[in-house]
Amino acid sequence: MSGVRGLVFGALRARPGQSTILFLLATLALAAATAAPMYAAAAGRTVRLHELRAATGADRAISAWGPLPAAALDRVDSIRRQMGDAARGSGLTEIAGLDLRGQLLPAAASVTLAARDGVCDHLVVTGRCPQAAGEAVVAPAVARALKMGDQLRVGATGLDAPLSLRVVGTYRFKDAAEAYWAGWPGVADASDRVDAPIFVTAQTLLDARPQSVDARFDLVALDAAALAADPEPVEAVAAAVRQAAPASFTVTTLLSRLVSRIHDSEQALTAGVVVGAGQLILICAFVLLLAVGQAAVERRPQTALAALRGAPARHRFLLAVGPNAVLIVAGGLVGFAAGWLAVAAAARFGFDDRAAVRPDPLAYAVAGGTLLLVLAAGVVAERGGQLGARAGGVLEALRQTPPRRRDWRGDMVDLVVVVLAVAAVYQLSSGATGGGVPALAPMLVALACGLVAGRLVLPVAVVVGAAQLRRGRLAGGLAALQLARRPTAHRLLALVTVAVALFGQAVSGLDTVGRAAQARARLELGAERVLDVQAASPATLLAMVHSVDPDGRWAMAAVRQQIGDQTAVAVEADRLATVAYWPQDAPAVSEVAAALRPPTNPTITVTGRELLLDATGPQTRTAVRLVRADGTSFDAVFTDGRAQTPGCVPAGCRLAWFSFPASAEGMQLRQLSQTGPDRVIIDGASFASAGRWRPGFNTGPGEVTVLHGPDWLGARYQPADPRNIASEIRVLAADAPVPMPLVAAGPPSLAQTGQVRQVAGLSAGLRSVDVVGVARGLPGVGDAGYLVDNDYASRLSSEPPEGSVRYQVWLARGAPQSIVDRIRGRVTVVGEQTVAQRRAQLLDRGSGQAVRLNLIAGLLGLALAAAAIAVVAALERGRRVAELRALRVQGLPPGAAAACGRLTYAGLVGGGLLAGVAAAAASWAAVRKVVPAFVDGWTATSVPHAPRPAVAGLALLLAAAALLGAGALAARAIGKGTGPA
Repeated sequence: MSGVRGLVFGALRARPGQSTILFLLATLALAAATAAPMYAAAAGRTVRLHELRAATGADRAISAWGPLPAAALDRVDSIRRQMGDAARGSGLTEIAGLDLRGQLLPAAASVTLAARDGVCDHLVVTGRCPQAAGEAVVAPAVARALKMGDQLRVGATGLDAPLSLRVVGTYRFKDAAEAYWAGWPGVADASDRVDAPIFVTAQTLLDARPQSVDARFDLVALDAAALAADPEPVEAVAAAVRQAAPASFTVTTLLSRLVSRIHDSEQALTAGVVVGAGQLILICAFVLLLAVGQAAVERRPQTALAALRGAPARHRFLLAVGPNAVLIVAGGLVGFAAGWLAVAAAARFGFDDRAAVRPDPLAYAVAGGTLLLVLAAGVVAERGGQLGARAGGVLEALRQTPPRRRDWRGDMVDLVVVVLAVAAVYQLSSGATGGGVPALAPMLVALACGLVAGRLVLPVAVVVGAAQLRRGRLAGGLAALQLARRPTAHRLLALVTVAVALFGQAVSGLDTVGRAAQARARLELGAERVLDVQAASPATLLAMVHSVDPDGRWAMAAVRQQIGDQTAVAVEADRLATVAYWPQDAPAVSEVAAALRPPTNPTITVTGRELLLDATGPQTRTAVRLVRADGTSFDAVFTDGRAQTPGCVPAGCRLAWFSFPASAEGMQLRQLSQTGPDRVIIDGASFASAGRWRPGFNTGPGEVTVLHGPDWLGARYQPADPRNIASEIRVLAADAPVPMPLVAAGPPSLAQTGQVRQVAGLSAGLRSVDVVGVARGLPGVGDAGYLVDNDYASRLSSEPPEGSVRYQVWLARGAPQSIVDRIRGRVTVVGEQTVAQRRAQLLDRGSGQAVRLNLIAGLLGLALAAAAIAVVAALERGRRVAELRALRVQGLPPGAAAACGRLTYAGLVGGGLLAGVAAAAASWAAVRKVVPAFVDGWTATSVPHAPRPAVAGLALLLAAAALLGAGALAARAIGKGTGPA
């Protein structure tokens, strides 16, 4: 046995070039096989992180909330335990909170006392966090009137006496959109709002024993790694929470939808790994088969001589297979380590998840299976190459002429591949996009195209060669006949076809997915650059933006709110065309702007220092809501017909509404005037105009009737439920259209069916709307939601919107930095994102990760195909040179001999390029279904069906340069070998 071992290693030393090539091929194959599952696992963790970061708080939580009466306050811990039991093993974090709504005394301003688990870890606190009962931290707006340690008095319904709280600090939200808050309605982006919550300890609220508190229990996905990989367990947890929650609680969740999106994104990533790495391993095996098989063919004379000299059959087998097995095993070990290190480096520098990368059982299984496959391929190729020494006899082996017999085994393999490709395409066309055969469809289609193209080499080359020789074109005719006679030609052409198809798929994916992500990023953001800012209300945001960009060239105020699976966005209609990215397939932006902001009654403006109200009949307390130029508002209360209007000189204030504490049926408003400067603001005719006034939205429909006389205005209030009587009756100035114009994202039928008549969001309740336009997608909205005019929506909202509201400034492309600096000087910017950043986030999902991997695989496959041409040329160079020299002796011109070599490889590469382009086009249709650009059902923008011609042309030139370069080098070596006659 030691003698055989010496012969094996001696054979390796005798063929250093072949040994090196085989070692490198085995290394690359095992590296790809090892890296594929490890890359999928590491990239999958990154996909989870990005999906969770992109999700809103409401998307990441199962929330249960509702009122708890005083008698049930002792059950808070019990309910918490039940929620914890429901979440056990789900990877969700339980966060409990209590809210008490009341009034800040003596100002009677609305306020919310809130207690929430671990809240100070998510706040920026100046001072310290409340630790004992009776301590509180407040927003800066409240703290401005206080000093640290000052006492707050808060009254609430059901309290025996107002709560006395000691202020121990002020706070700002670190990130109001983070998952911890889980869409909690008490969170506002503006910590400076006067109604921002006051945070206290839970014991503070429990000790107060109020008549009722609002309790909230959230199960939040904070850890991406701990989150279930399938939506079913999450849905089971939601069902358990619904069963455990008190009957008075409401349970909502969008988490299962998020988990489904993560699952689909991971599936797309896995499918992309199968497409890219699978085809790369296929190409490695293909090249290995060619190299080993051709080397075996070249060694057939030596094998025949060994048989003649009586060498034992087992020694001949070991000498043929042993060196290859040693090289493959050694290359496999190195490839395993190389694949591991490559993925570790990619995770370290390219992924957000920096967890250690280690092979899992799947990686070991795939690597081991690939090693066995490569070993088997090497043995089969070696045995196939040696068959001529036994089947054709010794004399045929010594002739070094390839047999013309067809191998029926090869024909059956080709037929099986074609049948599998047809079956995979059929399954994809039937809607199957999961694992199994459909996931292998791109590889099978490309391989089938390559094998069919290879089968056409022999008949086409014979016909072309004969035609060329009849015309006296020796070089072309001999080159075509050389292709027809070489047994490796059709396999080499099939390899080139598969490599070009893989590279074409990768380039197509990179271009189309990148363009699709760009279009989606523009539509999701709405503008080139979006700043999330703190603002007290939509009106203050509008005023700020107009102060920094009065001409409307660069900036636009927007208010975004997520309502379930829809997005409501209030925009400045007159700035849409200059700032927002408007989709091409939507109605013209000028038409939409005009529809969103139709003409209405002129604004009633107060510019004086004092208001004078002329009213007759039974007098009741009367106030008027005024909105200053900076967007802030205040109530001017009339005393003896006079009310002070601070801040309305000289910029002016908009009159929003009149309010009364009860029905003002007997009271008649006849004239409103101002002093300093003196003028009449509303005369009797204007008060009497029915189109100038409407009931407020803070009471039920039909409860308030606006009364008019020949020169006066009044209001009658009749509550629908005597047990629920409003404390404020409002009559609004009709300076905004009702129903509110709205442009919806969705199917065209929304404009005709009347399906959307009322919407919630961006207001304190439902508002009747008129759908004036529909588009498949809208800026900032995406494919589900609507656009309204910011100013009109603000006027029709009695209070600033609450909940998951984001105040934003949209900036046009090319907006100068001075605009951004001015915005930062006026408000706090809490977040910023550009289209490029959003595009990168989209490409960090499963499909984007798969595209990057496929591009690497495509480049490696192209390099392997070029290497295969060089390897096969090197192995058969001696025989080719001998043939051409013999023809030179018979009179073949030197130029024709050299041209014959060039044309042989040019024809091979040219045929492979043409077949590869066709295979890429055929397999790309399968890739689009197996690895979709978006896995969440996005429909607002389309995905390009093909790469841009310039990109496709550049990719074809690159492939042609690599392959023709390898062929030219091989032909040059053959040309040098023929030499002069």
